[in-house]
Amino acid sequence: MRGMTRIAGVRLQLWEQMGGEKWAGDRWFRLEKVAEGRRAGSGAGRRWRQEEEDWIQSNAGAKF
Repeated sequence: MRGMTRIAGVRLQLWEQMGGEKWAGDRWFRLEKVAEGRRAGSGAGRRWRQEEEDWIQSNAGAKF
């Protein structure tokens, strides 16, 4: 359950950071995949999560 709370917190933080609705779409789908992978306990979840964290780091200062 802690993992899901973290995902929800990340969603809110990213929603605010990236400008709300303009940012919705592909990123949301990717975060859902992270959550699915975590629930399943699969390597796919770790891979999706790492890709998402890499994307966040590389775009931290980007303006959308």
